[in-house]
Amino acid sequence: MTTSDLENNELDEGSANGKATMRDIATHADVSLTTVSLVLNGRPGISAETRQRVMIAANELGYQGPVRR
Repeated sequence: MTTSDLENNELDEGSANGKATMRDIATHADVSLTTVSLVLNGRPGISAETRQRVMIAANELGYQGPVRR
């Protein structure tokens, strides 16, 4: 998934209905949307400190991931 895919897909629909989105996590953790995606998908290349910040933000916001159809 590319950055433009992340910016244009349904992962951002959640804000309107009260669900945390990847964008919400990025804002809360002060990181990019790409960084959030890498962390949530278990990809390498993110420092332990940043990974922890993203995971804490996701937990605090109650992020549950996208609904698979």
